Amino acid sequence: VLESSIEFGRAGGYLDVTTGVSRKSGFSKSVKPSEAVSYLLRNGIPLERITMSSDGNGSMPEFSEDGKLLKVLVSPVDSLLAELRDLVLQEGMKLEDALVLSTKNVAEHLMLQGKGKIEKGADADLLLLKDGTLELKAVISGGRLRVSF
Repeated sequence: VLESSIEFGRAGGYLDVTTGVSRKSGFSKSVKPSEAVSYLLRNGIPLERITMSSDGNGSMPEFSEDGKLLKVLVSPVDSLLAELRDLVLQEGMKLEDALVLSTKNVAEHLMLQGKGKIEKGADADLLLLKDGTLELKAVISGGRLRVSF
């Protein structure tokens, strides 16, 4: 699927990398999502045409080559942050570039006003991450602290 997406992306299509579909979460034939993003960029897909989403807690079927259902897995809820972290710490992407994949790009593609950016009048939904490790420290939504670790 990754190979065939290149032509679509080069033609101007948006490409979403689902972070919950990985070998780590049980999909034996999948490409690690952070590596998939790097691959797309190396193959000429513009950063603004790539999004990352998690499908956290969604059911994810895996099929054989002939279309037979092999298993149904549940997508992990922490995969988006884990793959963001890997994009920066393992793939060497700048944090500000990695962040737009699951913030600005998604909001613009889905036409969500007030989302995906930090500016006056926006919704003030933020994750506070520890410098260096990108460990989650706090969640702010609607401008209010919701969770702190």
